[in-house]
Amino acid sequence: MSNIENILESLRTFQPNFDNVPELNRLIEELWETGKQQLGLDELFRFVERYPEADGDYDLFRLVHAFEDINDYENALIKSLDRCPCFINMLLVKRIENSGKNNIKGKIIQDIYLDSLNHELTHQSVKNEINDWLQQTA
Repeated sequence: MSNIENILESLRTFQPNFDNVPELNRLIEELWETGKQQLGLDELFRFVERYPEADGDYDLFRLVHAFEDINDYENALIKSLDRCPCFINMLLVKRIENSGKNNIKGKIIQDIYLDSLNHELTHQSVKNEINDWLQQTA
């Protein structure tokens, strides 16, 4: 198994808690050191989808910066939102909106918010956050 495959497998099975945050950071750093971050994009999104309400817990906010460091992560972001809108992927949408864009890969950001509110897997706390953002832009 290659180093990248080992890293991706570790991300698949990683379960964050307050004691192993350094391990998650190490996995992210190892992925970056391979120079093949794009290969880990789907697995990183699937990781945050497993913890849909996690925001600052377990230092998962580090992942927001990790995603933003990857060129052209927006296609994977849209796929992630289709699977399971969660705090981290919705925060990425908000940050893109705050940068002045009104769409992501042709999908209007307001429509992304509305679709996420209606998605069956969106947790209530994430819906509350989306509603707050929508009220700010109204």
